[in-house]
Amino acid sequence: MNIQEAYQDFKEKNGQSTINPFKLWEAAVAWAMESKQRTSLQNRLYWRRLEEISKQGFFNKRQFSSFSWHIYCKQNIMPIEFEDKKGKIITKYIELPDGSTSLVSTSKMCKKSFADYITAVEAYGAGLGVNFSENPNESD
Repeated sequence: MNIQEAYQDFKEKNGQSTINPFKLWEAAVAWAMESKQRTSLQNRLYWRRLEEISKQGFFNKRQFSSFSWHIYCKQNIMPIEFEDKKGKIITKYIELPDGSTSLVSTSKMCKKSFADYITAVEAYGAGLGVNFSENPNESD
């Protein structure tokens, strides 16, 4: 749903042909935040998947921590460009004052971009032979 569709939906739900612009702004902001902000459930799923990779996955006959996999996945799996929480397409690189680059936080990703990223991480983990839990919130 784009902002024009959200506007029409808001008008229909409120039975109004004209809308106070401040109320429309509030509705637009609420819509944008609701549709773009990644959820804590997504974040828990992501870190659970990294934990499962760290316990089951081997790379060059070695195992690595969840945090190591997080950094590795950001460098190698995270798309170069993605949509951020504000709906803007950004790059995963940020330029530093000395001209070098660093990776942005995955927290910059919108809900859909982060969901796609988690799916890519799961596919990579499956390629390493990781058997992911059916219920990502189950404890060992």
